Amino acid sequence: MRRKPITAWVAATAAVVALFCPGPGALAQERADNHVAIVNDGIAEDHAAAIETLVETAWRIYVEDLGLKLPPLITVHLALDPAAQTRLYTDGQADVFLQVPSMEKLAPSSKSGVFHIYGFCHELGHIAMYHRLKTVTGIHPDVAEAWAHLCGSIVCDEVFAKKGPKLWPEPFDYGKAEGTARIRRAIDKRRGPRSEPSDFDVAVKAFWELHLLAKRKPFFAAADACLESRPTGAEFLPRFLEEVRKTTRKQRLPGFFPERLLQRRFSFDPGPPDLGAAATFRDLKVDEAKNQAQVLHYGSEPPDSEVRRSIGGTGYFQLFRTPTDGKTRLTRIELFGCRYGRSSDDDQEVDVWVCDAEGKVLAEHRLKYRQLNRGESAWFAIPDLKAVEVPRHFFVGVFFDATASKGYFLGYQTQVHGHSYTGTPTTGLALLKGQDWRMRVTVEPARK
Repeated sequence: MRRKPITAWVAATAAVVALFCPGPGALAQERADNHVAIVNDGIAEDHAAAIETLVETAWRIYVEDLGLKLPPLITVHLALDPAAQTRLYTDGQADVFLQVPSMEKLAPSSKSGVFHIYGFCHELGHIAMYHRLKTVTGIHPDVAEAWAHLCGSIVCDEVFAKKGPKLWPEPFDYGKAEGTARIRRAIDKRRGPRSEPSDFDVAVKAFWELHLLAKRKPFFAAADACLESRPTGAEFLPRFLEEVRKTTRKQRLPGFFPERLLQRRFSFDPGPPDLGAAATFRDLKVDEAKNQAQVLHYGSEPPDSEVRRSIGGTGYFQLFRTPTDGKTRLTRIELFGCRYGRSSDDDQEVDVWVCDAEGKVLAEHRLKYRQLNRGESAWFAIPDLKAVEVPRHFFVGVFFDATASKGYFLGYQTQVHGHSYTGTPTTGLALLKGQDWRMRVTVEPARK
C-alpha cells in the first residue's frame, strides 16, 4: 500500500457548506489494484482499513453486479474531530466524507445509532446518479434520497453476503440491521393507520415496488440506459421510467410516483417576496455610474474576502428593483468571490439567469469555468453578457454545479439580509436566512 501526504483542501457539500481540512498528519492510502483512496486524519487504522474494504467491495457490486458506472477512483476522506458532529456525505462526483467526534460513533449501529456501512453504500448510490447527470437541477430531493436509499440497501445486503459480519472491527449482522430488511420493515409499518407519508416514504416505496416488478437486472439496466443519455435532474425520473417500460416491454407501468415527484413545480420558500413593502428594498443602494448607468447593490459595508461560502446542487439568487418604472435594461452582473478547484474542470459550464419576480427566465447566459477569477476574493464581472430588458423587480441567479473539487466561493454579508435565495428556475427559490449574497448589477435606461 502506497502512502502519500495530502495537502489541505476545502469542500462544499451537496446541501450545505463544509470546511473539511485534513491536518498535516492526514495520509492518502491507495493500492494500485483497487478503486479506493483513503485520506485518514485520526480514525483508527482498523476502522480505516475496514472502510477501504467496504467501499472497494461496494464499488465492485455497483459496477460488476448491478451494471452501473462509477468513477474509477473514489476518494474517502476520514476525520476524527471532537468538536464535529457525525456526518457522512458526498460531493456527488468521486469523493466521500466522514467525520466523527469519537471512535464510539463507529461502533455497530445498535450501539452508535449510525448506519455507517449502509451509509457508504448509500453515498456511492448518489455518485452513481449524480456524476452522470448533465446537471442535478430539477430533481426532487426526496427522489434523489430514495434512489440512494434503495441502492445503498441492496448493496449493503450484497456486501454482507460477500464479506460477512467480520468486515467491521466489531463484527455484527449489518445485513439484517442496515440492508433491505430495513426498507421492508418500514413499508410494513406504514401499512397500518398513521399520518400521511412523507414524499421520501412515497418515493422509497415506489422505487422498491418498481424494482420488484421489473426484477433487479432490468431495473438497473434501465437506470444505466437512462444515465447514459446524460439527463438533467428534472429529466431523470421520467426518462428512467420510460427506460423501465422499454426494458420490461410493458406498455404501461402502475402509477408508482405521484405527479409532484415526477416534475417539481416552481415555488418560493417560505413564500414570494413582498414587493410592495417599503422594508423589502430599504437597504438597496443605487450608485450613479457613467452614461446614465446605475449600480444596484445591498448594504454599505465593503465585502470581507474571508466571509464566503459554496453550496452544491443549487444556484445563488438575488432580488433587485430598478430605480424607476421606465424601461430598463441590465448590462452587467458582478459577483464578489473566487473560483476553487482543478484546472481539469476548465470546460465545465456556469449558468447565469435573469428572471422576473415570479422566477420566469428572461435570459440565460453560459460561461466556462476557465473564465472565472481565481485567487483572493474580488469583484468579478460575468464576461460577454448581453444586455437584457428587465421589469421593475427581477432576480439574477448563478449556478456553478459546485462540488468538493470545483465551485465558486461567493461572498455574503449578515448586516443586510432578506434579498438572497438558493434554488433554480425549475425547482424554486428558498430564502437565504440571515445572509445576503455579495452581488451587484448595472442597469441603464433602455434604448428607444
